[in-house]
This record gives sequence, C-alpha cells and structure tokens, in this order.
Amino acid sequence: MLSLGRSSAECKRTQAGHEYMGTLSLTVSGRQCQAWSSNTPHVPSSEFTDDTFPDGSRAAARNYCRNPQQSWTSGVWCYTTDPSTSWESCDVPLCVGKSAVYGLDCAITGCAESLLGLCIHASVHLLFTYLLT
Repeated sequence: MLSLGRSSAECKRTQAGHEYMGTLSLTVSGRQCQAWSSNTPHVPSSEFTDDTFPDGSRAAARNYCRNPQQSWTSGVWCYTTDPSTSWESCDVPLCVGKSAVYGLDCAITGCAESLLGLCIHASVHLLFTYLLT
C-alpha cells in the first residue's frame, strides 16, 4: 500500500522510531552499540523488558539502534561499548514515500504516516471528499 523511498529496514516510520527494526549499530559519533542483553560496560534500565522491543526481545534486538523507551520521542539510540559514554542517539532517517491511495508525498507535505501509509493531515480531507462523492 505504501511505496517507500528507502527499505523499511533503513529508515524509521515515526520520529520516535519505536517500530524501527533495522540493523544500524553505530551512533551519530560512530560509537559501536552495546548489545541490549549485555550488562557490560553499561547496565540497561530494568524498564527495557523483552516486550518493549519491536523484535520481541532484548536478545533479538542484538546491538542495533532501538527506542524501547515509550516516553522518549527523539528517535532511536543505543547504549555504547565506550565505558565513558553510556548512550547516544543513532542517525536513522525518516522513511519518505507516497501513499499509494492518494499519491501524496509525505516528505513534501511534512505530515506523519500512519501504519496504513496515509498522510494524516492531508489524507483525511481527501478520504472524506472521496467517500462523499
């Protein structure tokens, strides 16, 4: 239903990135990510349980950039293998593409995409217009 400019593994569909399941494992400064199931060199927060990862578990998330923290909306991140830097953000771009239903370019309109791939701001109006005709 949605044609993305990047594969879904290379980009996040929302700014927060809670759904991101790509394989990026380097932070913005090039630090290697620590495995989520590891306690060395940093002990992950106990709030990050298996069900907070889109992969289904901390082990399945390996050392990939993720955002298991529902209150954090600034994007994906990871604990680092650098003992002097606990965590750091990862640079995962937003997916860009067109809604197959209306051909709206969500990157140009700046609207967020829902799971159905519709641009929320513009598509609602177009959908009601279409249904009423």
